[in-house]
Amino acid sequence: MKDIVIFKGTGAYEVMGYFSQKLYEAFLAEGIEAQIVDLVNFDSISFKKSLEEKKPKLCIGFNSMSFNFNNRLYYKSFGLKHLAIMVDHPIYHIPLLDLNCKELYMGCNDVGRVNFLKNDIKVNNAFVLLLAADKKIEYCSENKDKDKDIVFFGTMVDYEELRNSWKVKFSKPVNKILNDAIEIGMYNSFMPLHEILNIALAYNGHQNIGDADKIKFQLVLLPEIDKYLRFFNRLKFIQNIKEQKIEIYGNDVWNKYLNSDNITIRPSVNIEDSLDILKRSKISLNATMTLVYNGITERVLNSAMCGSVIFSNHSPLLENIFNDSALLTDIKDMSNIDERLGEILSNDKKRIIMADSARAIVEKNHTWNNRVKDIMGLV
Repeated sequence: MKDIVIFKGTGAYEVMGYFSQKLYEAFLAEGIEAQIVDLVNFDSISFKKSLEEKKPKLCIGFNSMSFNFNNRLYYKSFGLKHLAIMVDHPIYHIPLLDLNCKELYMGCNDVGRVNFLKNDIKVNNAFVLLLAADKKIEYCSENKDKDKDIVFFGTMVDYEELRNSWKVKFSKPVNKILNDAIEIGMYNSFMPLHEILNIALAYNGHQNIGDADKIKFQLVLLPEIDKYLRFFNRLKFIQNIKEQKIEIYGNDVWNKYLNSDNITIRPSVNIEDSLDILKRSKISLNATMTLVYNGITERVLNSAMCGSVIFSNHSPLLENIFNDSALLTDIKDMSNIDERLGEILSNDKKRIIMADSARAIVEKNHTWNNRVKDIMGLV
């Protein structure tokens, strides 16, 4: 068995397999022994036999990706170090992890999520580990190759139906907590989810509940709040753009909420096809409120690598990384957003300077090769 083992094959969406493959390639490029273990076609007995020959220094899975052996999580059974790289909010995966295991490490794509794990869930081995881009992505900034103005990749959830479902799923007091939480979140676009819920709990008289009861509330309610606010804010962000042309690659739910002449809805695409589209686009829109408050998505990094100018809701981390190389805006301050976008779309020199700078930043600091070096600091 190699020094590094990367699991793939049980993620909720195909991008997890892409991340696993790119991280594996980066380990090899950095001269580190690594292998991929596909959990779809997996034999735990063979894995156990391989351990007898050589134990890996570290096993890695995205989100909660791992396996059980004798009804225990493998890293507890075999005494192995396991790194869970959280693409989603950890709340979705906490029930599938052994938080009491000292050999479990959790890397989060957002500063606020690390604070949540350390302060609310009392996990010590949590740290910031941002997602990354493939170093080998080809760059394209020339105007002759850009036949799309603004593109966005993302689904839409019917958040109105979601809110209606709460009336059936939860009691009136819990509905009050949920409704208060989303009202808080609507007016505080930089506040992490767990802080929103904590305020709503305190407002409804639950400020002194014990840690165990608090976690129960979080496990049930944070996913509901996340879903509602993510898609509510995603829609409001896009609706502020009234003139510039946008192509959305997503699902049919968008058609319920958007009916504007400047917006075209197209079917969703896989990550490889999205890279081709990014190379053809002048600007890539990133509306990720609640998905990452103070982190970064792979789409932002891929956009920079492809030569598509980043247009995103503001976060302190994005501002620190890109500064003037990206167009960042608070969702509450978008009154002149069409003019700001129009300036980039009509000024090739300005657009190319921004794209060139963003590519250089990501290529230097935010590839999977960079993350390999961060990860090896654990071993």
